Parts: sequence; C-alpha cells; structure tokens
Amino acid sequence: MTNRPSLSQRHDLGVLIVALAMLAGGALVHRYRAAPSVVPYAKEGLVFERPGGWLPAQIPAVSVSPLVQHQAGFGVATTIPTRAPNTVHTIYVSPLDARRRIEVRIEDRPAYSNLRGALAVARLGQYGEFYWARHSGNATIANRDWLRTEFRYAFKANKGSSPQIAEAVEYAIVNAGRLFVVTLHDEPDSPSKLEPLVAKTLRISTRENSSQEQPTEEAKP
Repeated sequence: MTNRPSLSQRHDLGVLIVALAMLAGGALVHRYRAAPSVVPYAKEGLVFERPGGWLPAQIPAVSVSPLVQHQAGFGVATTIPTRAPNTVHTIYVSPLDARRRIEVRIEDRPAYSNLRGALAVARLGQYGEFYWARHSGNATIANRDWLRTEFRYAFKANKGSSPQIAEAVEYAIVNAGRLFVVTLHDEPDSPSKLEPLVAKTLRISTRENSSQEQPTEEAKP
C-alpha cells in the first residue's frame, strides 16, 4: 500500500507560494519604477516638490503670457507689464507638453488689501481677454490656508504655433510681507497629475519677521 501524497504535494503549495511572492515583488518593483521622480524647490521660504526631468528653469523677461508676447493685437492687452523690483519669476516646462508648466512668482505683497481681487487683476493683465476664471476658495495645506483659483486661458507655445486652450490652478499665500504664487498649468479636460503631485508638498517656512504678520493675511479673500 502506497502512502497518500500530502495536501501540499497534491496542490503544489510550495510552487503557489513562490509564484505569489514573485507576483507581489514584481508589483512593488513596478510601482516603485512607475512613480514619478521629483526634485525639491526652495527659495525665500517657499518649498515644494516638482517633477524631475523637466526642462531647465526659464526666467521670462516680463510677466506676460506667450500669447500676448507673440500675438499682439490679437484681441489682447497690448501693454506689456514689466517685472516689479525684488520679484522672483521662474517657469518649469515639461519636455512632452508645453502646456504642462509650473510657474513660481515671489514678490512684495500687493498694496491692495483684498488678495483675491489683486490676483484677479494680475491674471487679467497677464492673459488679457483670453482668460476665464472658474472657481476660487481656500485650501488648507500643512496648517496654512492658501488661496486656490482655477482658470483657463489661451496659450501659444511659440511664435509659429496656433493658439490653444490651457487650464491652470493657482495657489497663493502672503507671509512676512511677501506674496508667494505657485501656478500649475496643464492641458484642459484631462485628469491632472500635476496638482496632486505638487500641491500637497507646498510649504512656507517661518521667517524671522513672520510674527509681525496677522494670521489672516496668509490668504485673505
């Protein structure tokens, strides 16, 4: 009389365990390799993470959209504003889509006490008639209230291209007398991967004279 094979022998239990372990390990490796690489940004107390592998930082000559620069007289404002003193203005562009950009602006807080109104006027001056505001409200990130605004605008990647529509989400905050604005530009009508990646990492470090500011000035509507 032969011995009956054990349960593990009959069902190749060892093989199944090894196969499941390899499957789980492969899934973890794929998740790690598929996660986008990020690099830190830190300037004047503004800190966040942005995608790696993008084009080098661009410093525009003036704070105005490419559509206004290359298509003056196309129904947009023809007066191009100059950059205010003590202003940081940097743009990072994706190598795959010129509409996918991160724009950083740091400057003295506006004299106008209504931050929401001051930012709306600045956007209108930058994008002219081809600007549509959508939604604006406060967003709390790391215990700080940022003013978050969604808008769309006409965009022209370069002088020879046709105008196209892009959308953006702007995060703004005032701290220690300085205005910090991070605008995430993306293609319209598609699930944005840029905002979930960047927005959650936004931070404002404490500056020496920050205690002199009223807390409500961080994102006053």
